[in-house]
Amino acid sequence: MEFTEKETVMNAVQESVPCADRGGEVADNYILLKFSLYKYIGCCPGPESPIRWDSQTHQGEKDFWVDLAGIKQMPSAYRSRCRRSFSDYLSTTNVPEDQHALAIQMLLELVDEAVNPDLPINVEIFDVTVHNRRRTIPATRESIEGLERVRLDLLEEDGETCAICWGVYDQLVTRLPCSHYFHGECICGWLQINHVCPMCRFAMPTEELPST
Repeated sequence: MEFTEKETVMNAVQESVPCADRGGEVADNYILLKFSLYKYIGCCPGPESPIRWDSQTHQGEKDFWVDLAGIKQMPSAYRSRCRRSFSDYLSTTNVPEDQHALAIQMLLELVDEAVNPDLPINVEIFDVTVHNRRRTIPATRESIEGLERVRLDLLEEDGETCAICWGVYDQLVTRLPCSHYFHGECICGWLQINHVCPMCRFAMPTEELPST
């Protein structure tokens, strides 16, 4: 029985060569975020078969100049405005709305690590659709029940929203061994279907599924 998987895959990396032109109006403390959107459509004939890509198209580009110091401040009105701007851009694309938060969170993690505003960040977003027979594998019940619950104010990171539902965090969050954290109900529901972290693909222990 064939089913369809849709996923947003993002690759973000900071260049090693300074931006050639700031246009004469961009302050030195601003960093360039260069978005490129691609759409991939493929199929997987069987559980052991590789993906065959039937369509690979470049669907557009968008540049954002952001204040590097300003966007790093957490929480801040400026960081929230940048989030909304990125989300508004993604809303004009074919990237599903429920995957916007994850893409933006991954981008902000890279921006938070950036030091030199002269080096642009390239953001490639792949809207991937695969028709296949492969199944996701859930994590074990024991590994899900054993996840650590921590107080948000004790974490060094200062994430504002859950990357799965994009809702604001409560006082307690649930943290994976890879250190990414989410709403408890969100990540437990995710792991009951798919054993990998939605942020970094860290693999949790898995349940054995019956063959079909």
